[in-house]
Amino acid sequence: MMLIDVHEPEFFREGLKDLGKVLKMETGDYVWSGVNGTSYAVERKEANDLVNSARNGGRLADQVRRMISTYEVPILMIEGYVRSLGDNRIQVPKKEGGLGPINFPYTALENMLLEAQMAGLLRIQTTSQHGTLNQIRSLYKFSQEESHQWINSRSRSGELRLSRNNQIHLLMGLPTVGEKTAMDLLQYFGSPIAVFQALWRNPGLVVEVPGISENRVKNIRGVLLPDYDGD
Repeated sequence: MMLIDVHEPEFFREGLKDLGKVLKMETGDYVWSGVNGTSYAVERKEANDLVNSARNGGRLADQVRRMISTYEVPILMIEGYVRSLGDNRIQVPKKEGGLGPINFPYTALENMLLEAQMAGLLRIQTTSQHGTLNQIRSLYKFSQEESHQWINSRSRSGELRLSRNNQIHLLMGLPTVGEKTAMDLLQYFGSPIAVFQALWRNPGLVVEVPGISENRVKNIRGVLLPDYDGD
């Protein structure tokens, strides 16, 4: 059964009521247990609210810490894309429609989210309320299944371990890095920490990975090391 926070919009409370019940939640907006008792939690944030939470750094950090310490599979679901303007400000969808700028560094937000992912938070992007609703329902269904053939078929040994899946999601938090690129990086370097070390100390090695250009490496380093001025 899913627990749904009473403060969530009626669109979600009504759209998910067949999966559980609505009540006041202290941590997470949608919480449930998987088939093996694994605890799942989704914190839904519209792009505008995410940036405002980041500007009040303590608020976002507290929410992330409680999610990670309370649930085995903590998920941050970001609704609406956060874009970088040329001057490093952030552009997000406005509630009344259209796009609007927010005076907060895009790289600072990405660094916060990357740190959260490294601590164990999973990050999922959606484009609308309908997309979010469908994604939550899909996650719930996924968690109730005994096995997942797609995951098994992607493994070198026939069974991809959860830790490997988390490593892929961690690298996918980097700009321009999708699933295939994340898997290529892991295959080449062996672990996420080795990827980060190469990006920091020897970016020329990263360019040797098929499909990784010098420009992509520069963009990634711009997020990971925005103020770095060493060799």
